[in-house]
Amino acid sequence: MIQVLINLLGTIPSLGRHSFQVAFLSAQIAEKMNLDSSYAFLAGLIHDLGLILPYEGKTLLDEIDDTFVIVRDTPSKPLHLHSILGSFITDYVEKLKPISPIVLKHHFPASYLDKTEENLISNIVFISDQVSRYTMVNLDASPRDIIIALEDMKSFFFPEIFEACKEVLTTEFVQWQLENILEGSSATDLLQDYIRNCPDCGKKDLIQAGKVVSFIVDTKSEFTTSHTWRVAVFSEKMAEKAGKNSEDLFIAGLYHDIGKISVSYKILEKPAKLSDEEYAIMKKHVYFSYLILLPKKDEGWFFPAVRHHERLDGSGYPFKLKEEEMTLEDKIIQVADVFSALLEERPYRPATPVKKALDMVYEEVKKKKLSQEAFELLESSLKDLDLSSIEVGREIRKEIRAFVERVVEKFGNYVL
Repeated sequence: MIQVLINLLGTIPSLGRHSFQVAFLSAQIAEKMNLDSSYAFLAGLIHDLGLILPYEGKTLLDEIDDTFVIVRDTPSKPLHLHSILGSFITDYVEKLKPISPIVLKHHFPASYLDKTEENLISNIVFISDQVSRYTMVNLDASPRDIIIALEDMKSFFFPEIFEACKEVLTTEFVQWQLENILEGSSATDLLQDYIRNCPDCGKKDLIQAGKVVSFIVDTKSEFTTSHTWRVAVFSEKMAEKAGKNSEDLFIAGLYHDIGKISVSYKILEKPAKLSDEEYAIMKKHVYFSYLILLPKKDEGWFFPAVRHHERLDGSGYPFKLKEEEMTLEDKIIQVADVFSALLEERPYRPATPVKKALDMVYEEVKKKKLSQEAFELLESSLKDLDLSSIEVGREIRKEIRAFVERVVEKFGNYVL
Protein backbone atom coordinates (compact mmCIF):
# COMPACT_ATOMS: atom_id res chain seq x y z
CA MET A 1 0.00 0.00 0.00
CA ILE A 2 2.93 2.36 0.64
CA GLN A 3 3.99 2.17 -3.02
CA VAL A 4 0.40 2.97 -4.06
CA LEU A 5 0.55 6.01 -1.77
CA ILE A 6 3.85 7.08 -3.32
CA ASN A 7 2.37 6.72 -6.81
CA LEU A 8 -0.66 8.75 -5.69
CA LEU A 9 1.53 11.55 -4.32
CA GLY A 10 3.46 11.46 -7.59
CA THR A 11 0.33 12.66 -9.41
CA ILE A 12 0.36 15.83 -7.24
CA PRO A 13 3.88 16.95 -8.20
CA SER A 14 4.56 19.72 -5.65
CA LEU A 15 3.21 17.77 -2.71
CA GLY A 16 4.89 14.61 -3.96
CA ARG A 17 8.37 16.14 -4.27
CA HIS A 18 8.06 17.77 -0.85
CA SER A 19 6.80 14.56 0.79
CA PHE A 20 9.53 12.42 -0.80
CA GLN A 21 12.26 14.84 0.30
CA VAL A 22 10.95 14.93 3.87
CA ALA A 23 10.58 11.14 3.98
CA PHE A 24 14.12 10.55 2.72
CA LEU A 25 15.78 13.12 4.98
CA SER A 26 13.78 12.02 8.04
CA ALA A 27 14.95 8.43 7.51
CA GLN A 28 18.57 9.57 7.12
CA ILE A 29 18.48 11.60 10.35
CA ALA A 30 16.73 8.78 12.23
CA GLU A 31 19.42 6.34 11.09
CA LYS A 32 22.11 8.72 12.29
CA MET A 33 20.42 8.79 15.72
CA ASN A 34 19.76 5.01 15.86
CA LEU A 35 16.01 5.54 15.77
CA ASP A 36 13.45 3.60 13.68
CA SER A 37 14.17 4.87 10.17
CA SER A 38 11.19 3.07 8.58
CA TYR A 39 8.73 4.93 10.82
CA ALA A 40 10.59 8.18 10.26
CA PHE A 41 10.37 7.59 6.50
CA LEU A 42 6.68 6.76 6.65
CA ALA A 43 5.88 9.74 8.89
CA GLY A 44 7.79 12.04 6.54
CA LEU A 45 5.98 10.60 3.55
CA ILE A 46 2.54 11.10 5.10
CA HIS A 47 3.15 14.24 7.17
CA ASP A 48 1.32 16.63 4.81
CA LEU A 49 -1.35 14.24 3.52
CA GLY A 50 -3.93 16.27 5.43
CA LEU A 51 -3.54 18.99 2.79
CA ILE A 52 -5.61 16.91 0.36
CA LEU A 53 -8.34 15.84 2.81
CA PRO A 54 -11.39 18.12 2.56
CA TYR A 55 -12.63 19.45 5.88
CA GLU A 56 -15.43 21.79 4.88
CA GLY A 57 -16.45 21.77 1.21
CA LYS A 58 -14.45 20.03 -1.50
CA THR A 59 -10.77 19.29 -1.70
CA LEU A 60 -8.38 21.82 -3.26
CA LEU A 61 -6.24 19.34 -5.19
CA ASP A 62 -6.02 21.53 -8.30
CA GLU A 63 -4.50 24.37 -6.25
CA ILE A 64 -1.62 22.39 -4.76
CA ASP A 65 1.54 23.90 -6.24
CA ASP A 66 4.86 24.80 -4.58
CA THR A 67 3.44 28.04 -3.18
CA PHE A 68 0.42 26.24 -1.71
CA VAL A 69 2.64 23.67 0.03
CA ILE A 70 5.03 26.30 1.37
CA VAL A 71 2.37 28.72 2.61
CA ARG A 72 0.23 26.03 4.24
CA ASP A 73 3.33 24.61 5.92
CA THR A 74 4.68 27.84 7.39
CA PRO A 75 4.82 27.48 11.18
CA SER A 76 3.04 29.96 13.43
CA LYS A 77 1.16 28.17 16.14
CA PRO A 78 2.41 24.58 16.29
CA LEU A 79 -0.78 22.68 15.45
CA HIS A 80 -2.15 23.23 11.94
CA LEU A 81 -5.44 21.97 10.55
CA HIS A 82 -3.59 19.94 7.92
CA SER A 83 -1.61 18.23 10.71
CA ILE A 84 -4.86 17.26 12.44
CA LEU A 85 -6.36 15.99 9.18
CA GLY A 86 -3.21 14.01 8.36
CA SER A 87 -3.36 12.52 11.84
CA PHE A 88 -6.98 11.54 11.18
CA ILE A 89 -6.03 9.71 7.97
CA THR A 90 -3.27 7.73 9.67
CA ASP A 91 -5.44 6.99 12.71
CA TYR A 92 -8.15 5.65 10.37
CA VAL A 93 -5.89 2.91 8.93
CA GLU A 94 -4.88 0.24 11.47
CA LYS A 95 -1.29 -0.26 10.25
CA LEU A 96 -0.69 3.50 10.15
CA LYS A 97 -1.98 4.29 13.66
CA PRO A 98 1.55 4.49 15.19
CA ILE A 99 2.28 7.34 12.74
CA SER A 100 -0.80 9.38 13.74
CA PRO A 101 0.67 11.23 16.77
CA ILE A 102 3.88 11.90 14.85
CA VAL A 103 1.96 13.52 12.00
CA LEU A 104 -0.14 15.48 14.51
CA LYS A 105 2.94 17.01 16.15
CA HIS A 106 5.18 17.53 13.14
CA HIS A 107 5.19 21.32 13.70
CA PHE A 108 5.67 21.14 17.48
CA PRO A 109 8.88 22.82 18.70
CA ALA A 110 11.10 20.75 20.98
CA SER A 111 10.00 22.82 23.99
CA TYR A 112 6.50 21.32 23.64
CA LEU A 113 7.76 17.73 23.62
CA ASP A 114 9.39 15.20 25.91
CA LYS A 115 12.02 12.87 24.50
CA THR A 116 10.04 9.75 23.63
CA GLU A 117 11.01 8.11 20.32
CA GLU A 118 7.64 9.18 18.91
CA ASN A 119 8.31 12.84 19.74
CA LEU A 120 11.90 12.67 18.53
CA ILE A 121 10.65 11.43 15.15
CA SER A 122 8.03 14.23 15.09
CA ASN A 123 10.84 16.73 15.59
CA ILE A 124 12.93 15.01 12.90
CA VAL A 125 10.03 15.35 10.45
CA PHE A 126 9.76 19.03 11.46
CA ILE A 127 13.39 19.84 10.68
CA SER A 128 13.27 17.78 7.45
CA ASP A 129 10.13 19.67 6.47
CA GLN A 130 11.94 22.99 6.94
CA VAL A 131 14.91 21.82 4.84
CA SER A 132 12.59 20.76 2.02
CA ARG A 133 10.64 24.03 2.11
CA TYR A 134 13.90 25.97 1.93
CA THR A 135 15.13 24.00 -1.09
CA MET A 136 11.77 24.48 -2.84
CA VAL A 137 12.14 28.26 -2.49
CA ASN A 138 15.90 28.44 -3.00
CA LEU A 139 16.56 25.99 -5.82
CA ASP A 140 20.36 26.39 -5.88
CA ALA A 141 20.83 26.42 -2.11
CA SER A 142 24.06 24.87 -0.85
CA PRO A 143 24.17 22.76 2.34
CA ARG A 144 25.85 25.75 4.02
CA ASP A 145 22.95 28.02 2.98
CA ILE A 146 20.43 25.55 4.41
CA ILE A 147 22.29 25.18 7.70
CA ILE A 148 22.58 28.96 8.10
CA ALA A 149 18.83 29.27 7.53
CA LEU A 150 18.16 26.53 10.09
CA GLU A 151 20.25 28.39 12.68
CA ASP A 152 17.47 30.98 12.89
CA MET A 153 15.10 28.20 14.01
CA LYS A 154 17.57 26.28 16.16
CA SER A 155 15.43 26.57 19.30
CA PHE A 156 12.61 24.65 17.58
CA PHE A 157 14.64 21.43 17.50
CA PHE A 158 16.25 19.09 20.01
CA PRO A 159 20.02 19.81 19.95
CA GLU A 160 20.91 16.25 18.95
CA ILE A 161 18.43 16.38 16.06
CA PHE A 162 19.79 19.71 14.87
CA GLU A 163 23.35 18.34 14.94
CA ALA A 164 22.35 15.08 13.20
CA CYS A 165 20.58 17.04 10.47
CA LYS A 166 23.64 19.26 9.93
CA GLU A 167 25.88 16.21 9.69
CA VAL A 168 23.59 14.39 7.26
CA LEU A 169 23.32 17.47 5.02
CA THR A 170 27.10 17.58 4.55
CA THR A 171 27.15 14.21 2.70
CA GLU A 172 27.08 14.36 -1.07
CA PHE A 173 24.73 11.39 -1.28
CA VAL A 174 22.03 13.21 0.70
CA GLN A 175 22.58 16.48 -1.18
CA TRP A 176 22.27 14.81 -4.58
CA GLN A 177 19.32 12.66 -3.52
CA LEU A 178 17.39 15.74 -2.36
CA GLU A 179 18.26 17.50 -5.64
CA ASN A 180 17.12 14.51 -7.71
CA ILE A 181 13.81 14.30 -5.88
CA LEU A 182 13.20 18.02 -6.37
CA GLU A 183 13.97 17.64 -10.08
CA GLY A 184 11.30 14.93 -10.36
CA SER A 185 13.42 11.77 -10.43
CA SER A 186 11.60 8.52 -9.74
CA ALA A 187 10.76 8.28 -6.05
CA THR A 188 10.39 4.52 -6.37
CA ASP A 189 14.00 4.04 -7.45
CA LEU A 190 15.46 6.54 -4.99
CA LEU A 191 13.51 5.38 -1.94
CA GLN A 192 13.19 1.64 -2.56
CA ASP A 193 15.22 0.54 0.48
CA TYR A 194 12.93 2.43 2.83
CA ILE A 195 9.76 1.33 1.05
CA ARG A 196 10.69 -2.33 1.57
CA ASN A 197 11.02 -1.80 5.32
CA CYS A 198 7.64 -0.12 5.79
CA PRO A 199 4.91 -2.14 7.56
CA ASP A 200 2.99 -4.42 5.21
CA CYS A 201 -0.71 -3.66 4.86
CA GLY A 202 -3.44 -6.26 4.38
CA LYS A 203 -6.88 -6.05 2.81
CA LYS A 204 -8.41 -4.56 5.96
CA ASP A 205 -5.95 -1.67 5.74
CA LEU A 206 -6.61 -1.33 2.00
CA ILE A 207 -10.33 -1.01 2.66
CA GLN A 208 -9.84 1.52 5.45
CA ALA A 209 -7.48 3.59 3.30
CA GLY A 210 -9.79 3.13 0.31
CA LYS A 211 -12.69 4.71 2.18
CA VAL A 212 -10.61 7.84 2.77
CA VAL A 213 -9.16 7.86 -0.76
CA SER A 214 -12.61 7.47 -2.30
CA PHE A 215 -13.87 10.33 -0.12
CA ILE A 216 -11.02 12.56 -1.34
CA VAL A 217 -11.64 11.65 -4.99
CA ASP A 218 -15.42 11.95 -4.82
CA THR A 219 -15.46 15.30 -3.02
CA LYS A 220 -13.30 16.79 -5.74
CA SER A 221 -16.62 17.55 -7.45
CA GLU A 222 -20.00 18.17 -5.80
CA PHE A 223 -21.53 15.90 -8.46
CA THR A 224 -19.64 12.74 -7.45
CA THR A 225 -19.94 12.84 -3.66
CA SER A 226 -21.02 9.19 -3.33
CA HIS A 227 -20.06 7.69 -6.70
CA THR A 228 -17.13 5.53 -5.60
CA TRP A 229 -18.89 4.14 -2.57
CA ARG A 230 -21.93 3.22 -4.67
CA VAL A 231 -19.74 1.44 -7.23
CA ALA A 232 -17.99 -0.47 -4.43
CA VAL A 233 -21.25 -1.53 -2.79
CA PHE A 234 -22.97 -2.46 -6.07
CA SER A 235 -19.91 -4.45 -7.20
CA GLU A 236 -19.67 -6.26 -3.86
CA LYS A 237 -23.33 -7.31 -3.90
CA MET A 238 -23.20 -8.39 -7.55
CA ALA A 239 -20.08 -10.47 -6.86
CA GLU A 240 -21.84 -12.16 -3.92
CA LYS A 241 -24.74 -13.11 -6.21
CA ALA A 242 -22.27 -14.52 -8.75
CA GLY A 243 -20.30 -16.49 -6.16
CA LYS A 244 -17.18 -14.39 -6.84
CA ASN A 245 -14.77 -12.75 -4.38
CA SER A 246 -16.94 -9.91 -3.11
CA GLU A 247 -14.17 -8.35 -1.00
CA ASP A 248 -11.95 -7.99 -4.08
CA LEU A 249 -14.76 -6.34 -6.03
CA PHE A 250 -15.47 -3.98 -3.13
CA ILE A 251 -11.79 -2.92 -3.08
CA ALA A 252 -11.81 -2.54 -6.87
CA GLY A 253 -14.80 -0.23 -6.53
CA LEU A 254 -13.09 1.85 -3.85
CA TYR A 255 -9.98 2.44 -5.95
CA HIS A 256 -11.30 2.40 -9.54
CA ASP A 257 -11.41 6.21 -9.92
CA ILE A 258 -8.27 7.06 -7.93
CA GLY A 259 -6.75 8.51 -11.12
CA LYS A 260 -9.32 11.33 -11.06
CA ILE A 261 -6.98 13.10 -8.68
CA SER A 262 -5.19 14.14 -11.89
CA VAL A 263 -8.34 15.63 -13.51
CA SER A 264 -9.17 19.32 -13.06
CA TYR A 265 -12.42 20.00 -11.19
CA LYS A 266 -13.18 22.54 -13.96
CA ILE A 267 -13.56 19.56 -16.30
CA LEU A 268 -15.41 17.45 -13.72
CA GLU A 269 -17.92 20.25 -13.15
CA LYS A 270 -18.19 21.73 -16.63
CA PRO A 271 -21.93 22.45 -17.20
CA ALA A 272 -21.76 21.58 -20.89
CA LYS A 273 -20.46 18.93 -23.24
CA LEU A 274 -16.71 18.44 -22.96
CA SER A 275 -14.53 19.41 -25.90
CA ASP A 276 -12.51 16.64 -27.56
CA GLU A 277 -9.41 17.83 -25.70
CA GLU A 278 -11.24 17.92 -22.34
CA TYR A 279 -12.75 14.49 -22.95
CA ALA A 280 -9.28 13.10 -23.68
CA ILE A 281 -8.08 14.48 -20.34
CA MET A 282 -11.08 13.00 -18.55
CA LYS A 283 -10.51 9.58 -20.14
CA LYS A 284 -6.89 9.61 -19.03
CA HIS A 285 -7.94 9.15 -15.39
CA VAL A 286 -8.10 5.40 -16.08
CA TYR A 287 -4.45 5.45 -17.15
CA PHE A 288 -3.49 7.24 -13.94
CA SER A 289 -5.51 4.74 -11.91
CA TYR A 290 -3.48 2.03 -13.66
CA LEU A 291 -0.16 3.71 -12.83
CA ILE A 292 -1.09 4.42 -9.21
CA LEU A 293 -2.41 0.91 -8.55
CA LEU A 294 0.24 -0.97 -10.56
CA PRO A 295 2.06 -2.25 -7.45
CA LYS A 296 -1.10 -4.30 -6.79
CA LYS A 297 -1.22 -5.86 -10.26
CA ASP A 298 -1.11 -9.37 -8.78
CA GLU A 299 -4.14 -8.75 -6.57
CA GLY A 300 -7.51 -10.04 -7.74
CA TRP A 301 -9.10 -6.59 -7.66
CA PHE A 302 -6.50 -4.76 -9.80
CA PHE A 303 -7.78 -5.55 -13.31
CA PRO A 304 -11.47 -4.97 -12.57
CA ALA A 305 -10.51 -1.56 -11.12
CA VAL A 306 -8.53 -0.43 -14.17
CA ARG A 307 -10.86 -1.98 -16.77
CA HIS A 308 -14.05 -0.24 -15.67
CA HIS A 309 -14.27 1.77 -18.92
CA GLU A 310 -13.67 -1.18 -21.26
CA ARG A 311 -16.64 -2.40 -23.32
CA LEU A 312 -17.53 -5.82 -24.75
CA ASP A 313 -17.41 -4.60 -28.36
CA GLY A 314 -13.89 -3.16 -27.98
CA SER A 315 -15.08 0.46 -27.98
CA GLY A 316 -13.94 1.16 -24.42
CA TYR A 317 -10.59 2.37 -23.09
CA PRO A 318 -7.69 2.36 -22.34
CA PHE A 319 -6.91 -1.16 -23.68
CA LYS A 320 -9.73 -1.65 -26.23
CA LEU A 321 -10.41 -5.11 -24.80
CA LYS A 322 -13.22 -7.27 -26.15
CA GLU A 323 -15.66 -9.54 -24.33
CA GLU A 324 -13.60 -12.71 -24.40
CA GLU A 325 -10.55 -10.86 -23.04
CA MET A 326 -12.31 -9.84 -19.83
CA THR A 327 -13.53 -11.62 -16.72
CA LEU A 328 -17.00 -11.47 -15.19
CA GLU A 329 -15.45 -9.36 -12.42
CA ASP A 330 -14.39 -6.77 -15.02
CA LYS A 331 -17.91 -6.74 -16.46
CA ILE A 332 -19.52 -6.39 -13.03
CA ILE A 333 -17.67 -3.20 -12.19
CA GLN A 334 -18.38 -1.77 -15.67
CA VAL A 335 -22.12 -2.16 -15.11
CA ALA A 336 -21.90 -0.89 -11.52
CA ASP A 337 -19.97 2.20 -12.66
CA VAL A 338 -22.41 3.10 -15.45
CA PHE A 339 -25.47 2.55 -13.24
CA SER A 340 -24.01 4.57 -10.37
CA ALA A 341 -23.12 7.49 -12.65
CA LEU A 342 -26.65 7.58 -14.07
CA LEU A 343 -28.15 7.85 -10.57
CA GLU A 344 -26.08 10.95 -9.82
CA GLU A 345 -26.70 14.52 -10.84
CA ARG A 346 -24.21 15.92 -13.30
CA PRO A 347 -23.55 19.56 -14.26
CA TYR A 348 -25.19 18.92 -17.64
CA ARG A 349 -28.19 16.76 -16.52
CA PRO A 350 -30.31 15.88 -13.47
CA ALA A 351 -30.04 12.56 -11.63
CA THR A 352 -31.75 9.66 -13.41
CA PRO A 353 -34.48 7.71 -11.55
CA VAL A 354 -33.61 4.09 -10.75
CA LYS A 355 -36.04 2.48 -13.22
CA LYS A 356 -34.95 4.72 -16.07
CA ALA A 357 -31.26 4.20 -15.17
CA LEU A 358 -31.75 0.42 -15.35
CA ASP A 359 -33.44 0.80 -18.74
CA MET A 360 -30.51 2.89 -19.99
CA VAL A 361 -27.99 0.32 -18.79
CA TYR A 362 -29.98 -2.38 -20.56
CA GLU A 363 -29.84 -0.38 -23.79
CA GLU A 364 -26.03 -0.66 -23.53
CA VAL A 365 -26.45 -4.41 -22.99
CA LYS A 366 -28.51 -4.69 -26.18
CA LYS A 367 -25.80 -2.78 -28.06
CA LYS A 368 -23.29 -5.45 -26.90
CA LYS A 369 -21.33 -2.92 -24.85
CA LEU A 370 -22.19 -4.16 -21.35
CA SER A 371 -22.67 -7.72 -20.06
CA GLN A 372 -26.13 -9.29 -19.90
CA GLU A 373 -24.99 -11.51 -17.01
CA ALA A 374 -23.64 -8.55 -15.04
CA PHE A 375 -26.85 -6.60 -15.70
CA GLU A 376 -28.95 -9.45 -14.33
CA LEU A 377 -26.72 -9.55 -11.24
CA LEU A 378 -27.33 -5.82 -10.77
CA GLU A 379 -31.10 -6.22 -11.09
CA SER A 380 -31.08 -9.04 -8.56
CA SER A 381 -28.82 -7.14 -6.14
CA LEU A 382 -31.00 -4.02 -6.14
CA LYS A 383 -33.80 -5.98 -4.43
CA ASP A 384 -31.57 -6.25 -1.34
CA LEU A 385 -30.29 -2.66 -1.28
CA ASP A 386 -31.62 0.58 0.15
CA LEU A 387 -30.13 3.04 -2.37
CA SER A 388 -30.77 6.05 -0.14
CA SER A 389 -28.41 4.65 2.50
CA ILE A 390 -25.44 4.00 0.20
CA GLU A 391 -23.38 7.05 1.09
CA VAL A 392 -20.11 7.28 3.00
CA GLY A 393 -19.27 10.97 2.72
CA ARG A 394 -21.55 12.13 5.54
CA GLU A 395 -20.17 9.42 7.83
CA ILE A 396 -16.54 10.35 7.16
CA ARG A 397 -17.23 14.09 7.47
CA LYS A 398 -18.82 13.44 10.87
CA GLU A 399 -15.79 11.38 11.95
CA ILE A 400 -13.36 14.06 10.75
CA ARG A 401 -15.21 16.82 12.63
CA ALA A 402 -15.31 14.75 15.81
CA PHE A 403 -11.57 14.01 15.51
CA VAL A 404 -10.73 17.70 14.95
CA GLU A 405 -12.88 18.73 17.92
CA ARG A 406 -11.15 16.21 20.21
CA VAL A 407 -7.70 17.45 19.17
CA VAL A 408 -8.65 21.11 19.55
CA GLU A 409 -10.12 20.41 22.97
CA LYS A 410 -6.91 18.66 24.04
CA PHE A 411 -4.38 21.15 22.66
CA GLY A 412 -6.39 24.39 22.79
CA ASN A 413 -4.08 27.36 22.16
CA TYR A 414 -1.64 25.25 20.14
CA VAL A 415 -4.03 25.27 17.20
CA LEU A 416 -3.54 27.61 14.21
